[in-house]
Amino acid sequence: LWMFQQDNEPKNHIKSGKGMASGYNRGFGVVFPSPDLNPIENMWIVLKKHVNARKPKHFVEIHRFCPEEWLKMVLCTN
Repeated sequence: LWMFQQDNEPKNHIKSGKGMASGYNRGFGVVFPSPDLNPIENMWIVLKKHVNARKPKHFVEIHRFCPEEWLKMVLCTN
């Protein structure tokens, strides 16, 4: 048994897909999380703040600071 699963995000819908899925639409009671609640999106903002706080002067410094700050954030969550 195959189940068609979609998140109801408008940008992910196409007319041909809706027509195909309409004959097989069997909902199974799953509430899909909002894309706005994606935790990784928040991590990018925090990473940017941490890197900017170190006041990089060159792209090379940004390239070096990003992994360092990412590791600090990951280690703090454990």
